[in-house]
Amino acid sequence: MNMSTKSPRAQIEQKKREVIRQLKEGTLTTTKEPPTGSSGEFWSNLLRIKNSDNVYEPFVQCTVCTQLLSYEVKNGTNSLNLHVQGCTKKTTTYRSTSSIDKYLTKDISISQDDKRSITISCAKYCAFDIRSFNSVHGDGFQQLCQALIDTGYKFGLNKCSKPSVKNLLPDRTNVSRTIKQLAEEYRLKLKDILREDLQHVRLIGLSTDYWKNTYTTDNYLTINIHYTKNDHPVTFMLETRLFVGAKTGESTVRVIKAVLNAYGINPEETHIIYLTDNGSNFISGLQSEVHLRCVCHCLNLVVKHSLEECPKINALIKASGELVTHFKRCELNCMLTTTLKQQCDTRWNTVYDMLYSIEKNFKEIESILVERKEYGDYIDQIDYALLKGIGDILLTFKKASEQLSSDQEPTLHLVLPWTTKLKNVCETKSADNAVIKQLKKNILTHIEQSMWLTQLHDIATFLHPVSKNLLSYSQKEREEVHKATRTMLKTIKAAEPNKQHKDVYVVDNVSTPGKTPKRMKKSESCQEDVLHDFAQNNESESDAEEDIDEVERYIKAKVVYMHNESLLAWWKKWSINYPQLSLLARSLLGVPASSATSERVFSTSGRILEERRQNLNEDAVNDILLLRNFRKCIE
Repeated sequence: MNMSTKSPRAQIEQKKREVIRQLKEGTLTTTKEPPTGSSGEFWSNLLRIKNSDNVYEPFVQCTVCTQLLSYEVKNGTNSLNLHVQGCTKKTTTYRSTSSIDKYLTKDISISQDDKRSITISCAKYCAFDIRSFNSVHGDGFQQLCQALIDTGYKFGLNKCSKPSVKNLLPDRTNVSRTIKQLAEEYRLKLKDILREDLQHVRLIGLSTDYWKNTYTTDNYLTINIHYTKNDHPVTFMLETRLFVGAKTGESTVRVIKAVLNAYGINPEETHIIYLTDNGSNFISGLQSEVHLRCVCHCLNLVVKHSLEECPKINALIKASGELVTHFKRCELNCMLTTTLKQQCDTRWNTVYDMLYSIEKNFKEIESILVERKEYGDYIDQIDYALLKGIGDILLTFKKASEQLSSDQEPTLHLVLPWTTKLKNVCETKSADNAVIKQLKKNILTHIEQSMWLTQLHDIATFLHPVSKNLLSYSQKEREEVHKATRTMLKTIKAAEPNKQHKDVYVVDNVSTPGKTPKRMKKSESCQEDVLHDFAQNNESESDAEEDIDEVERYIKAKVVYMHNESLLAWWKKWSINYPQLSLLARSLLGVPASSATSERVFSTSGRILEERRQNLNEDAVNDILLLRNFRKCIE
């Protein structure tokens, strides 16, 4: 075979054999002299190869293993360095008493040809099977590849012939059955985890919501559990099932309690705080339970209704949507610094995202439309000053919902501070035009109507050391919060560690009015900003009175809370001083402020039940969601 027709790798191997032959014959010689300007220590273990004319060959020889390695200045020395490290590490390992596996372990240098071959295979996988480019970075795909590599390594050690991929990969029916088997194993593990964890938990949160499959109109109900473990919020999806029949409050609660019982949780003997959206079925079904409404859904309703009641803003939003559609349809987005975003009625904050994308590119949009002679068709109804004014208000709502939608850190204590901050943002200013003033007035009205605040929110805010003084409240309102806190303390203190009694504490499901703080920071909002705005200061009103109980001591104490300190860790640190309050805080703050967990589950459900997978069994959907949600939790 002519050398020119061989692959680059084959050509290198043939050249290497030729160099070895010439070294044996003495035609080529070796030298310890490193290349000019090279200072790496690894060169002390390498020999360069040159001919009689002092011309260096594109190879070097390792003095540890005597292997020839390809080397050209243009390709760098990283692979040479790794090889020398592997060889020197290997020689020192021989002197130890380690296992045979350690003797065989060394860093593998993968050639560029091999990497290219793998890249081509990944590209074909994405193209042939219509998978996203990002799928090659997925945990599941990487586990599959590692399993195949391990199998190939085993066959290589046994000197067996190369196995066929068709003999390795399972049938799709086998994959389906295995998903069901794995899901059952995961459920058993989850039951064990919950049985152990809930012995040390005084109350739990339960978020739930409905989702409709747009292709079949089937309704799915998801149920998620929230609590605190090792001073961190923990969230598990218990089940996402197809809901058959009318979605009444009674039938919904019946299914929820059946799922809880299936996991060994008796809803009649466990303190549960239910968290849902404003659906009438949830409200009616949970009227005898401790029930919080998702604060992010409430914020979304506040924004939605406030914008709809302003005709000029409605016209601007409609014109903005038409502009974005035009740029997408005519493929003009590529001419902008950043692309325009279209709003989506089912997703929070997308009106802001759309308006901000237009504001950011406004001058470029004008130039493009003028050049295309379309300026009057799409931009006349978009007032830039009004666009920016609306965006500035909605930005605060976006930041609030993003913080409050987390289930990986405490959020319940942030509801009242954020509500107060939003009210502050909507105070009218003399510089505001008539439309902005009307929008702010609408928002303040709907905050009072739609934000469903309870004493649980008051208690959670009181349990944060920064906002514990509740200085925006009247003395009577503060005393009511302190009284409610003592009631909750009695409830969780009465429960035995291994048995939860359902002595449901009283929570008034009424809005709690509060005074607006005098000052508000104008910088970008973070949790500390919002809390300090709400608290105003952290000074105790009096230290003269005698301590009465744990709540009173906490009220009067001048506590220190460090920036970026974990709230749950803070309460653990102070558990000796406030054992009962610490237990309450580390239980209550495990309950999130929103039911955004359900929204995240349904986002995944939509990807599973895509248009071409509508025949997927509802049990398979639940099993896949279980595996995906616990891929990093239960292994």
